Amino acid sequence: MSAEPVVALDLGSTLTRSREVLYEPIDAKDGVMMSIADGKFYDANSVAGRIWQLLETPRTVADLCAALQAEFKVDASVCETEVLTFASDLVRRGLLAAS
Repeated sequence: MSAEPVVALDLGSTLTRSREVLYEPIDAKDGVMMSIADGKFYDANSVAGRIWQLLETPRTVADLCAALQAEFKVDASVCETEVLTFASDLVRRGLLAAS
């Protein structure tokens, strides 16, 4: 059994959506993402959906966190930690690319 690859992101990492992912809002709060490459579906809560929308154009993690902090009541360090964790998971799954 091989270990999952480690994705090292920081606030300066630029995130880009994969063209192989479809996103559809379900209601005002939630949505669903589908990876065309592997046929898997992923639930997206309101924050995940907003992150996906904000990544319509590539952004750094720092820019993404600044936009989220302007919209949601969240501490900067909490936002950074959560976005880095979430983005790392999406990069590992091939839903985002990072540079």
